[in-house]
Amino acid sequence: MKELSNAQGIGNDANYLNGNLETNATNISITVNQDIVQFFQKLMAMAGLTANDNFDNETNGYQTITALLSLSGGLLTKVITGTIAAGDTFATTVDTEIEHAKIKSVEVLCDVSATFAAPPHYGVGSGNFANTAFQAGVSNGFIYIRAYTDGTSVNILGKPFTAIIRYEP
Repeated sequence: MKELSNAQGIGNDANYLNGNLETNATNISITVNQDIVQFFQKLMAMAGLTANDNFDNETNGYQTITALLSLSGGLLTKVITGTIAAGDTFATTVDTEIEHAKIKSVEVLCDVSATFAAPPHYGVGSGNFANTAFQAGVSNGFIYIRAYTDGTSVNILGKPFTAIIRYEP
């Protein structure tokens, strides 16, 4: 990330990390770009990184991406949505398009209603989550959501699900 503290058009203002864009001193619009510049300055500060005074690119590397990954535990997140099969079938499968070895965790919730979502193995019994039991797992980069054929899954069949996948870059 380019060091801004001594650049032309950068003012010295304690409210902004490493300075702020000065009015009429730069070709870029303060209204449009101030928040963008400050976002990246704050991201670098939160990650404990110091700007290396190089532009982020393929040659110099991407300090801003490094900062973002350091704040996320080094993992990326992908959200996949779909619908659980309407009948008692072996499984609903979804390709994550992520190499299996890079997947570190998967969380699946099934929307039972507009106000309730159930995790796997949750709802065998009575009440709002009755008959919402299902299994979820990952194999070879595919998410499998398996409904039970014993009646304990009837309230999730044909319902939407959300899978949150955490994986290595």
